[in-house]
Amino acid sequence: MLRLKARVCQGVAGPREPSVKQTVRVASVVLAGLVLAAAGAPAAKAQERGTLDRPLFMAERFQSGRSVHPVFEGWTPNPDGTFSLYFGYMNRNWAEHVEAPVGPRNFFSPGPRDRGQPTHFVPRRAKNAFRVIVPADFGTQTLVWTLALRGETNQVPGSLRPEYQVEVARNRDSGNTPPAIAPLADRTVTVGTPLHLAAEVNDDGLPRIRERRPRRVRRGPGPPLKAAALRGLAVYWRKYRGPGGVAFAPPAMNVAGGRATTTATFDAPGDYILQVVADDGSGDGGAGTYHCCWTTAELAVTVHAR
Repeated sequence: MLRLKARVCQGVAGPREPSVKQTVRVASVVLAGLVLAAAGAPAAKAQERGTLDRPLFMAERFQSGRSVHPVFEGWTPNPDGTFSLYFGYMNRNWAEHVEAPVGPRNFFSPGPRDRGQPTHFVPRRAKNAFRVIVPADFGTQTLVWTLALRGETNQVPGSLRPEYQVEVARNRDSGNTPPAIAPLADRTVTVGTPLHLAAEVNDDGLPRIRERRPRRVRRGPGPPLKAAALRGLAVYWRKYRGPGGVAFAPPAMNVAGGRATTTATFDAPGDYILQVVADDGSGDGGAGTYHCCWTTAELAVTVHAR
């Protein structure tokens, strides 16, 4: 699982005045920032590592040019005795979509390099984006996902260590279960022709929508949805694999009458995989909701030239 190193101040009973060393350090950081600004250097570079008065999580957001980090989310047992290892990723860019075909830059080891991982990475965090099924005798083995992008090589090991077992089929606190997506049939279309897509979704009705003004919310498996009016059960589409760009209109929508529709338009021929996410609006984080409750499904599309 992705682990972030952080310094934690322990044993502090209450607020206290900064030491002379801390004061000098803050002054040095401010002075360095002024010097960099005067020299025309990007302010984000000076803040990338964080400072005493501006921690890393408050640093300037990067719209593009950053790397993608693989994440091991955890594992669950399957009824047939096999196990599912769940993976996601953190695209550090707030706007840029990153491409990384299966190969030297995007692979699993040991064994087959292609384990069904995405080759198109949407901005920010995608949780439980896919799973890798391992046999019942997997034991203490480790499966490593490697992403080597933009001069950085990031790896994450997946294993069956007991502390990594997660619950994705039910929220133990509320009894909430993920939505169910009906199977999607493969499709064929030509470049530039809108492809009509429909997702049939069923849900248990939990959680119930509160009567409050719609707001921009962060949903479990992806970045904040731009349409503030989306509340409760909703779906959104994203490109998962493919050689060209895909435009969805709209990319996200509420489910009405168990159904949500959109169109996808492709700008290059080839074989694509689209992923649809059904999210019941439980939200991101919080006790019992980190891995529940949303569902993903994939759709293969063959796009022909005109």
